[in-house]
Amino acid sequence: MACNCCGKRLNIGMIQKIDPNTGQKFKSCPHCSDANGGEHVYHPYPHSFGKTPARKTKAIVLIVGD
Repeated sequence: MACNCCGKRLNIGMIQKIDPNTGQKFKSCPHCSDANGGEHVYHPYPHSFGKTPARKTKAIVLIVGD
């Protein structure tokens, strides 16, 4: 299933956003986004996510603005 906003798959967790005012990073959660069924669900990154050396893919980074 695709996101209603960006059209990318909901079951991937590689989409990141950065708040330009605070510098806080956010990452989409594949489980939460897929469960939502319409749009990506973002959580603070990295503290809301685990780390593993198995992850080798690069993230897609979006700058969030007005």
